Amino acid sequence: HARLASCLMWHSFELSLLAASEGARVDPLVLDAPMFAAISLHQLNRRDEALSLLDVVLEIEPDMLLAQVTRGLLLADAGRTGPALEIIGRLEPIAAKGRLQPQWLAIFTDVAAYHDAARAGDTETLERITGRLANFARGENPFPRWELTTYRVRPLLAPPAPDDPPL
Repeated sequence: HARLASCLMWHSFELSLLAASEGARVDPLVLDAPMFAAISLHQLNRRDEALSLLDVVLEIEPDMLLAQVTRGLLLADAGRTGPALEIIGRLEPIAAKGRLQPQWLAIFTDVAAYHDAARAGDTETLERITGRLANFARGENPFPRWELTTYRVRPLLAPPAPDDPPL
């Protein structure tokens, strides 16, 4: 259910949320399911529910990088740059050790800075940051953001071909 939820995000956040919620119900200790539910909730403009769900995940597993990164991104996107930048500070040593792709920190630093610049009316900074974020969105900066969670969708939905590697 968690993998299905991650794949469904490409097409429907509502369906992704349903799959993730079912995954969390079936096995509450598989924390990927509530993570994908939180991402879907955020995309459905249900930010407070998303952040509450992330808090539950982080209570169970405080060191879960995906939960920390997602919480930082959601806070940055909400314009709550102070708490987002605190999370970035805690994640920088982890990225320096190679356990986290540094692009994540760059993305949510830019998202936080975008909101700060928008509040300040700083159009020059907004233009610069918008350009960098657009490069990520268009795939111009190599960064396997979604590919890691979606590359196995075909084996989940179809019988394996004779040459497919085992799951």
